[in-house]
Amino acid sequence: VREQLKNSPRNAFLHYLLAEVLIRQGPAAGSPEFRRALAAAEQAVRLQPDLNLARNLLSRLYFDNGQAKLAIAQCRAVLQADPHDPVAIYRLMRALKSSGDPQAAAELPDLLRRFNEARELASQKEAQESRYRLVEASATPRP
Repeated sequence: VREQLKNSPRNAFLHYLLAEVLIRQGPAAGSPEFRRALAAAEQAVRLQPDLNLARNLLSRLYFDNGQAKLAIAQCRAVLQADPHDPVAIYRLMRALKSSGDPQAAAELPDLLRRFNEARELASQKEAQESRYRLVEASATPRP
């Protein structure tokens, strides 16, 4: 990924991918590798603000780093673009709960309802896609 970034330094998806690879190695919050992942995710969002994969990852990194307010902002940005994103809703619930903001508690029941709806929609979509895959696989002629 780093080699590809040398050739395409303004490719937001490559920055996101680098952040994802780095964070999957399990660095502790605040470590140099964690900070590199955070910087890569931030760069991905700067380059392509509508890349929700990067925003979701960035919200996770902020949350893991104890920056609940920044995590909340990223979750809200994702939910503006996709109100049914279960990852953003779940992380928003966690960040609001940990923020200590008393007004956040009032928002949690609605978010929980939205989260359950989003999970149901995701399950339906996955079932629909699986059904089509089965049809496509069985429609393949055999020699």
